[in-house]
Amino acid sequence: MQFKPSEQVDNLAEQIEKLNSRLLKIEEAAHRTSTHKNYIWGLIKSGKLPAVRIGERVVRVYESDLLKLFSDYKGGEFGKYAN
Repeated sequence: MQFKPSEQVDNLAEQIEKLNSRLLKIEEAAHRTSTHKNYIWGLIKSGKLPAVRIGERVVRVYESDLLKLFSDYKGGEFGKYAN
């Protein structure tokens, strides 16, 4: 697969960001987002949150991927979110 130069830079930037990011346990991710661990598992199973398997039983998520899921709430009658 050939990448365009701009895609290569974006891909490299994303890889560097992940290298600088912490790997979180599912429970830690749930605690940081004030959600239940089943919610985090649901995000992983739906493909919305990438996860890393380490060995047979250990699953972790990158903190940077977790933070990308959330956006600032701007309020309003029906709720508007910043992009």
